[in-house]
Amino acid sequence: MSTKRKTALLLAFIMFATAFMTTSVSAAGFKDMDLHWAKAIANELVDRGVLNPDGMGDGYFAPDVQVTRAQYARMLNQMFGFTEKSDVVLKDVKQGEWYTDDIAIAVKKGYIIPVDGNVKPNEVIFRTEATKMCAIAMGLTIGPVAKTQYADDADIPDAFKPYVNAVSDKKIFIGSDNKLDPKGKFTRAQAVTTILNLIKYQEAQAASAKEVTVTGTTYGNKDGAVTVVDGNLTVINAGTTVHNVKVNGDLIIAKSVGTGDVTLNKVEVVGTTKILGGGENSIHLLDSIIAKLIVASKETAVRVVFEGKTKAANVEFTEKGKIDVKAGAVVETVVLSSSLPKNAAIEITGNLGKLQVAAQVALKVVAGIIANLQVDLTAKGATITLNKDVQVTAAKVDGAAAFKGTGKIVEATITVTGVTAETPPAKLGEGSKPSTTPPSTGGGGGGGGSDSTVAVTSVTVADRTVYTSSTTLLAASILPANATNNSVTWSIVSRTGATDAALSATGTLVADTMTGSVVVKATSVSTPAVYGTATITIQEPPTDVTFSAVQTGGALNTTTSTGIQITFNKGVTDLTVGDITLTNATGTAVSTGALTSSSA
Repeated sequence: MSTKRKTALLLAFIMFATAFMTTSVSAAGFKDMDLHWAKAIANELVDRGVLNPDGMGDGYFAPDVQVTRAQYARMLNQMFGFTEKSDVVLKDVKQGEWYTDDIAIAVKKGYIIPVDGNVKPNEVIFRTEATKMCAIAMGLTIGPVAKTQYADDADIPDAFKPYVNAVSDKKIFIGSDNKLDPKGKFTRAQAVTTILNLIKYQEAQAASAKEVTVTGTTYGNKDGAVTVVDGNLTVINAGTTVHNVKVNGDLIIAKSVGTGDVTLNKVEVVGTTKILGGGENSIHLLDSIIAKLIVASKETAVRVVFEGKTKAANVEFTEKGKIDVKAGAVVETVVLSSSLPKNAAIEITGNLGKLQVAAQVALKVVAGIIANLQVDLTAKGATITLNKDVQVTAAKVDGAAAFKGTGKIVEATITVTGVTAETPPAKLGEGSKPSTTPPSTGGGGGGGGSDSTVAVTSVTVADRTVYTSSTTLLAASILPANATNNSVTWSIVSRTGATDAALSATGTLVADTMTGSVVVKATSVSTPAVYGTATITIQEPPTDVTFSAVQTGGALNTTTSTGIQITFNKGVTDLTVGDITLTNATGTAVSTGALTSSSA
């Protein structure tokens, strides 16, 4: 949908504007805005036909009135033209209210998430929640973030920092005096400011977009310079290989690919990679960087393979399909969208940082470690099969799903009744509701109901050095040794250089080409959470040295003598006597005191 059309659809607030402007109206000015910082913004939205120039019906805009959850949902839905509604029954949303449809749409899009069947539509929201709603509605890529750009970063809850960064990078939320004021009110003036910023962002995107269509079966330079596409790239033919390309827009594998194969080799996609075509043998991503990938083929169950050093921040299924994450590749988050058809078949192989199930699907996990599994309320009725080679470190189950198979769930927090499990979780989290199949108790008969859980008290990670172009599985030392749950999740806290290094939640560190260091964090899954940090130095791998000369007693290459002098072809550091071995030598052995060095 074009920006012009979205602007034409936008209602400011249901409570604020009963009539919609369809033609440009010059703003005479709101009565209560003469000295307000948002005066020019409100007037521009009136001129664009977005705001009613009569305000609340009496010429007043009330810029400092706080916005409710339902009101901002109405604005975002109209801004983006969202219409598809969720059929989830909400306890606190009655049919026939002005916001009933808007809340259902927001739940379907995932930017409002019910808690125990409630969404509190008339509750006012604060700036942090507004950033999250906006970022999800925009479909922005959300990755782990240790720190935001704002001076009051310490006041921003960690869970919101990725959303704050995402909308701030796009200049939708800007803050004031380099502060976000995360606990501050989100007012009408601030809300319409974000809408104007959204409109301008979309206009800029539309103005700069360029389209490239690959009509042959090869695009880019296999061994040459990177080809940059400042727009979208579309692949239309089966058997196509794209080499060494950076796409600053979206990459689209078109429906016309049919059931054929497409290979992306050393491709970076800044926007969204959309899989609309392809078959079971499959879409291959080799040594590529993917911000967001959507599996959306309606025709076949596309198989997407992540290989080599491929890194994908977010993968979303809106149609049936399969993904295969090979060793060395990193996929942080996979989302099974609430828009998936009922009982859509999804198959996953490989390690994941997070798997979110938001629909009633038939999910099969073939093998791998899933650090975090989230089953949403909207996944009620889903079937989740975990094969024997699968381990889920931590699961939170908010929807009544059926777990099948012999895979292991280390710990599960179950918030609803009706959950069944062929293989019960090893441990239930605090406050869990009983499942149809009770969790294993570790044996024994009987009980006095005592809690035998042994909590983690210490997590230690050792500093270490790794080399570029390497993949390393990090390890943490857990105390006590008999802790009930000794699993940890990994993250990068900060970095100096090494901007292309990536760390999966399961501890796989992929060091690509950049040297530097990263501070990593291992956090226990058990409650209370305990963590340890370490510095991982990334450097170029060592290269062999050779002798350029060997002298004894001043003569070159002699075979016997004392006072041997060895000269290397380049500087050598950290050489000790233990690094030297003599063969066929008689007499006194080399000692530490006999080893000296000098530099030219």
